Amino acid sequence: MRRLLFITFFLLVTAGVVWYAASSVEIPQYTFEQAAGVGDSKKKVIVTGKVIEKEVTPNGGSITFYMVDERGQESKIFYDGQDPVSAEQLAAARESGKNISVAGHTCGDRFHTSGITIH
Repeated sequence: MRRLLFITFFLLVTAGVVWYAASSVEIPQYTFEQAAGVGDSKKKVIVTGKVIEKEVTPNGGSITFYMVDERGQESKIFYDGQDPVSAEQLAAARESGKNISVAGHTCGDRFHTSGITIH
């Protein structure tokens, strides 16, 4: 009986901690201009926009492409995340007018991301 109570208590505390962490940790959404102003290469921000018709360069596990944010500012994007993203997926997102969100930081003349979401 004690063991069951202990396990139930442990599961409730764990669920509470996970819920609190998920609700209080937030990655801010910025434009490329605002992301460049952050100046901290360790702080992640999210920029949402559209892929534009410029060169898409796959290079092994990474890919480089261009996108514009909600205000129309263009930026070069360098992606080297774990999830494979192909040039064809980016072209399909561009052709269908889908938004993409990139999570990362400004690094010189480009935005370095390890996370892309197509929506």
